[in-house]
Amino acid sequence: MNTAKKNNTTLKVVLDSNIIISALFFGGKPRKILNLILKKEIIGLTSPYIIFELKDVLRRRKFNIDEEKIEEVGKLLKKKFQIISPTVQVNIIKDYHPDNKILALAIEAKADFLITGDKKHILPLKWIQKTLIVTAEEFLNK
Repeated sequence: MNTAKKNNTTLKVVLDSNIIISALFFGGKPRKILNLILKKEIIGLTSPYIIFELKDVLRRRKFNIDEEKIEEVGKLLKKKFQIISPTVQVNIIKDYHPDNKILALAIEAKADFLITGDKKHILPLKWIQKTLIVTAEEFLNK
């Protein structure tokens, strides 16, 4: 795979919470990307908001996961991802304002890719400044 390096620097990626959930529960291409981060072949970027959102979704949905496991997921992200608290504010997505926090992270972190499954709000943008917005499959095909 040629995805891991860009001009001899390690790629920086933001994973939307839907990609992280898919990686944890369903495997497939999202899991391959998560494994690249865990093996430090690419740099995973996240924010306190994404960790909060992920844990909130795990609590609210029927994943049959106990609180201890939810906290373990949060700890894994804090250990294996770079945590960035964006200072920039974005107001591009009018229909669902929380998605703007993910865009702000991509901008602040100068991420190479924002990987998401959000076909309604985020994927149609294609780019946010210098960050390419792609699906998990598109990322792995690059």
